[in-house]
Parts: sequence; C-alpha cells; structure tokens
Amino acid sequence: MAPTADAIGSALEEGAERLADRRSGDAGRVLREFLIAAMGTAGRQQEFTRAGVRMLADLRPSLTVRSDSGFGQLLDTLRLLIHSSDGSAGFDSPSAAILALLGAATVGARVDGPQASIAEQVAAAAAQVWGEDWVRRLFDAAYHADELASQPLTRCTAPLVYLGCNRFMRQAQADGISITYAASPGAILPQSYHGAPVLAEMLAGRGRSVQPWHFKKGSEAVRAALHGSTKSPFRVFNFEYGLFDSSIHGIRRYCFSMERAREEFRMFSEQLPREDRVAYRDLAIETLAHALEKPYVEMTAVESPAAFDWWKDHITRSSPRETVIGLRGEKARSTAHALLVRASALPQILESGAGDAELRERLRVYIKNLDYDIIDERYRDDLGRGITRIIKAGAEHLSPDQALARAESELGRMTGEARSRGGAKASRPSPVP
Repeated sequence: MAPTADAIGSALEEGAERLADRRSGDAGRVLREFLIAAMGTAGRQQEFTRAGVRMLADLRPSLTVRSDSGFGQLLDTLRLLIHSSDGSAGFDSPSAAILALLGAATVGARVDGPQASIAEQVAAAAAQVWGEDWVRRLFDAAYHADELASQPLTRCTAPLVYLGCNRFMRQAQADGISITYAASPGAILPQSYHGAPVLAEMLAGRGRSVQPWHFKKGSEAVRAALHGSTKSPFRVFNFEYGLFDSSIHGIRRYCFSMERAREEFRMFSEQLPREDRVAYRDLAIETLAHALEKPYVEMTAVESPAAFDWWKDHITRSSPRETVIGLRGEKARSTAHALLVRASALPQILESGAGDAELRERLRVYIKNLDYDIIDERYRDDLGRGITRIIKAGAEHLSPDQALARAESELGRMTGEARSRGGAKASRPSPVP
C-alpha cells in the first residue's frame, strides 16, 4: 500500500507534461487501431485489429503494483488492476490509482477473508485524514490528481469506470452538459444500480445502510458479482456518487436501451423465487423514481434499436473534455473494460494518417464520432427523428409523487403491464439511499 501511495506522489511531482509525453505516442497508436478496425467492418463487434489488441495489452502501466503482495492481491480480487502482457499490473494514471484506493477502502472492506484487514487499514487512514467525509474527499483527490497529471488515454477496468464517474462529472461540469449512453440501464434495473450484494439484502427485507455501498460483510453475493460488470457492487458509485451527485453542477443526459432494459428485467425476474418478484418490481420503480426526481437529470430511451448506431453504443460517457469508450470485444476486454480518451489526443491520431490521404480522410470521419459536439448533435437528432424518446427533460422538476407515478408508468410500458403495485394506487416508498 505504501509503495502505491509513494508512486502516486512521484507521478504528480513529475508533472503532467512529462507523464503525458511518455504515453502520447502509445495512446495515438492504440486509438488509431481502434478507429481503423471500426471502419473496416459492417458488423457491430469488431473494435480492434489483432495488432490493436496486442498494442492495448502491451501498454505498460504508469504506476505498477506488485500483484503478489497482500495489497496487490486485494486490488486484483476487486478487479481494479490493469494487467499488461509483460506481466506488470497497475494503473495508467495517478487518478485511477486513487480511485482504486477508494474502491479498496469501501467494497474491499466488505469482502470476507484476510485481505479485508488491508482494506480496513486504507479506510482507517482515510478517515484519520479527512474524518467522516473521507469518501467524497478521496473523490476530490482523484479529480485534482487528474487536473495535475492527465493522460491522453487511460485503460479502465469495470470497477474503475464506475468509481471514475464522479471525477468525470466534475470534469464536465464547467461546460454544463454530459451525455451517458448506458448499455446496461442502471437507472431502471436495481441489480445494475445497487449491485448484487446490496440488492440481495434489499430483497431479503434488511434495512438499508446510510452508506449506499455498505452491505453485510462476507455477503455470499459479492464474490460472484466481482467477476461480472452488470451486478458489480461498485455500480452504486456510478450513480450515487457520480451521475446523481447533487454537489456536481450541470445537466446529465442519460440515454438507455428500452429493449435491453426489458430483456434484462425479464431475465432477472425469472431467476428470482416467485415471492421476490413483486418486491423486485417495486424496487425497479423506486430506482427509476429516484433518478427522475433529480432536476438536473434528462432521461431518454432508445425506442428504435435498429436505427441506433454502433458508436453511441460504445460511448459510455462524453463531455467536451473527454470521452469514455466502452469495449465490447472479448479479447480487448481481457485488458480493459473501457478507454478514457482526452479530447486533446484526437488531433494527434488524425495527423498519424498524414502520409496516406485516404486513411487520413477516413480517420477524420471516425474521429468525429468521438467529438463531443458531434455526439451532442446526434443526441438531439435522435430525439427529433423519434429514434429515442424523452422520458424527462433536464429542466423539468418532478415532485416525489410525480416521479413515482412516471416511473410506474414507464415500467408498465416497458413490461407491457398497466397496474399499480398490489393493484392499488401507488404510495411513496422509502427513498433509495
């Protein structure tokens, strides 16, 4: 743990210029391979050429961690470490390393076994420095670290993507708007919002903790959840400390696939015991109502998936400063769940095709897909053409009862049902933490 903290400090002292210069060439080559592979296929799954996957895996982390140490094993269990082909493991930026410390101190402290004691030490050290507000202060530290030493490209595991939402939203707030395309619609599916361990406790009727990430230590649901992304216990950070954080300014446009939500809701419901299905449906309504109550949230649903283009499915989040590209291909995902791309890196990729006029033109077209202004334009164009449907506008204020009524209506529309819970008029549930 101490070597990691020292490495973060050294990287910040080294400064943004030297850190970025050392990585910018590698970042440009990897992103160029991503773009070339994307424009060379009519399908939706090819993301990298074989050479591109190799480049992605060959990148050596800027901050390395000994994965055979107790602390490294904890981070590896939590799926917070990036692994490179040379056997090294760690993080591509100081900001990602700080987020990993936060992940260890929260979810890591809830995992059963000897490694939990290391996680508890991290939490105790953070509390000693910052007191009760240590979680938000660590988020602040990650944001400021990225301001001091930003990277053109950062590989993120799934937990790092969820933990990083808070930092991303803070980066976007100066411009006032961010756009999120959700492949797994957490704002309506309880398992994707809370993660499997917390949801299991909710369905069991246990009281909710003040801390959204606080589930029973040693929960049977946690180990399996750590190896998936849609039920990960880190997902609650994506929402409670990121997308819906009231201390962060600006409109958050959240767009999800209604078809995907319908299918995931059905599949999850069918796996539950019959007595839990009504409770699960009620939790889905509460989850969506919780999102709709936020005055700064704009929510839209994709209603015509056949007309929804492949690029927006990959764009996990976008702001004028940076874009998060979610990777779908199995080989690429074995290295990274997503790539965080700084807008400043895009001109360099374009110039890499200078010697080939045709390639440069193709790169120019596809770089537009990663440009925020184009993403924003396409978002509005989708609404205008009816490909997406607005559920709630960003400037619209809903009372708790109005949010609940709209959430129930949307869930009924999604499932083909049209009834209030228990066949009676819906009442206001206890708030989602």
